[in-house]
Amino acid sequence: MRPSHRSHIRRHHPVRRAIAVIAAIVVVAWCVFASRFLWFPHVDKQPAHVDAIVQLGGPHGGVDTYETTRNLAHNYTTNLVISDPYTEKPDLGARICAPEPGVAVYCIHPDPSTTRGEAQAIEQLAEEHGWSHIMVYATGKYHVARARMIIGRCYNGDLNVGYHKTPLSWKDTIWEWAYQTGGVAKVLVQRGC
Repeated sequence: MRPSHRSHIRRHHPVRRAIAVIAAIVVVAWCVFASRFLWFPHVDKQPAHVDAIVQLGGPHGGVDTYETTRNLAHNYTTNLVISDPYTEKPDLGARICAPEPGVAVYCIHPDPSTTRGEAQAIEQLAEEHGWSHIMVYATGKYHVARARMIIGRCYNGDLNVGYHKTPLSWKDTIWEWAYQTGGVAKVLVQRGC
């Protein structure tokens, strides 16, 4: 009985080794992907002047992010586009989309309520108002590369993309890594605006 047990282990050992090698390759490939798209994306600095500043909506942006973007608008543009994801919280939506002295505020409710929907709404506004250079603030570092790819497919002008540092819990960080991994994979497969 002992020899047959050993032969059983020897037969399955190559399978385990193959599974371990495949798992290692997947982990390394994901780390390369994540370093390019999630951890170290190309982030633009705020240019001296743009036709519009756009703040994308999202679950982790928070009111502070919107306030920061609203304050930036006074120094760099006369047009501010806010994507309002707070449709179920009308008081909060009204606050982040409130008029701003000296700045035209455009509050968008993209349909679909995704980065792609935001990109389509941004392109429509840019075309209506003749904007040729915009600065987009993504919801976080993890969203910069995907936002750049999607908006770049819809908007034909000069595009700068950045983000405001927003602290996330480990749980939210892991969720965003998983979500954005799927989102980038979808962008790489889907084409067009």
